[in-house]
Amino acid sequence: MFRFSLILFLSLLLISCEDPEILEPPQNLIDEDTYLQMFIDLHIFNAMVQSVDSIANQDSLRLALFNSYSITEEDFQATHTYYQSQPNLQKTRLDTASERIERIMNEMINAREESASQ
Repeated sequence: MFRFSLILFLSLLLISCEDPEILEPPQNLIDEDTYLQMFIDLHIFNAMVQSVDSIANQDSLRLALFNSYSITEEDFQATHTYYQSQPNLQKTRLDTASERIERIMNEMINAREESASQ
C-alpha cells in the first residue's frame, strides 16, 4: 500500500511539472544530498505518523525533524519548489528517493520479522 501511494504521489508530482518555468534558486537553497535525505525522512515520517494520537504531537515531531537538520520548513519548501522546476533532474531525485525508501521500509519489515521470531 505504501509503495502504491508513493508511486501515485510521484506520478502526480511529475505530471504537475510539465513544461514549468525554471525558477531562480532560493536564497537558502538546500544542497541536493540534504534535500533528498529530508525528502525521504518526511515521507517515512508521514507514513509512520498515523500511529501518533494527536495533531500537536505530530506537529512537534515534524518540527523536531526539521530542527534535526537545522533547516526551516519554509527553506525546505522553497528548495522543493525550485527543484520541482527542473522536472528531469527531479525525476532522477525522486527515483533515488523511492529506491531508498523502499530499501529502508524493507529493512524495517525484516527487523520486525526477526524480532517477532525470537
